[in-house]
Amino acid sequence: MLHNWFTASAEGLLANIWLANPMTVMLMRPGFVPNIDTQKVYADISANEVPAGTGYVAGGNALTGKLAPYTAASDRTDFIANDPSWGPGATFDAAFAVIYDNSGTKPLWSCIDFQGTKSVSAGTFTLDFPSTGMLYMVPG
Repeated sequence: MLHNWFTASAEGLLANIWLANPMTVMLMRPGFVPNIDTQKVYADISANEVPAGTGYVAGGNALTGKLAPYTAASDRTDFIANDPSWGPGATFDAAFAVIYDNSGTKPLWSCIDFQGTKSVSAGTFTLDFPSTGMLYMVPG
C-alpha cells in the first residue's frame, strides 16, 4: 500500500505554523554542540546562546517578512524571511544560528552551522539568507 501526502496541504500545515507563529533566530556561541536528536526546545540550548549585551538581546531576533510559497512543479515549499541583523555597535562571536518557534514550549526548527566562529566588533552582524528561503520542504 502506497501512502502519499497531498503535498500542497501537508506542506501547508508547516507553512501555516511558519506564517502564524513568532519565528525567531538566535545566535549560539562557539563551543555549542548541536544535537538534532536530543535538543528539541529553546530551553535545551539557551545556556549556549550568545550572551546578552553589546548589540545582542537574549532570545534573538523575530523573523520578519515571512513567506511560504509553494511550487507545484517541484512539490516544494520554501520558508523565507528577511535577513536578520544585530547592531550597529554589536560585538560578539557566534558559530551557529538556531531558528525556533517563540511560542508555547518554543520548539526548535533548524540550526545553521557557520563552519567556524564569526565575529563582529562594534559593527553589524547580518545573516544572509538565500532568496529561495533558509528552509524548504519536499515530501519524499
